[in-house]
Amino acid sequence: MDLLSATLTLILIMDPLGNIPMFLSILNKIPDENRRRKILIRELLLALLVLLIFLFLGRHLLQWLNLQPQSLRIGGGIVLFLIAIKMIFPPPSGGIMGQFPEGEPLLVPLAVPLLAGPSTLAMLILLSSNAPEKWISWLLSVMSIGCRPFQAIRTLRRDRRGS
Repeated sequence: MDLLSATLTLILIMDPLGNIPMFLSILNKIPDENRRRKILIRELLLALLVLLIFLFLGRHLLQWLNLQPQSLRIGGGIVLFLIAIKMIFPPPSGGIMGQFPEGEPLLVPLAVPLLAGPSTLAMLILLSSNAPEKWISWLLSVMSIGCRPFQAIRTLRRDRRGS
């Protein structure tokens, strides 16, 4: 797997377009727009930090737990299957993710599991376990995904000032 295919795979697993309504519904409860922007940036940075931690330390976590990459693949597939079942048959208690806690989000549910979810983390662990010599490609892939939202925020801010 090369840089482009790893980046595209991570983008597809993270589902950024599918996360937009969740982010909007959670951040809509915060009345101050500047505070919303700060929360969004904080959550994006926390998600990026979690992704980088799992990219570099995930292989060692697998060794410490004495797990094989095949078991992680099976577990990641089961998690994706359960998420798909919840999407098809949502629980009556409140959507796919259940009820959101009141107040300002911190790490949960925006950074983890929406951005840095179990499938994304499993994919990063598998990438670093299967080809540790390509760590620079995996780092560039994660950083390119992690920096895109900040570019979008800067563009939106510039467009608002211009109009």
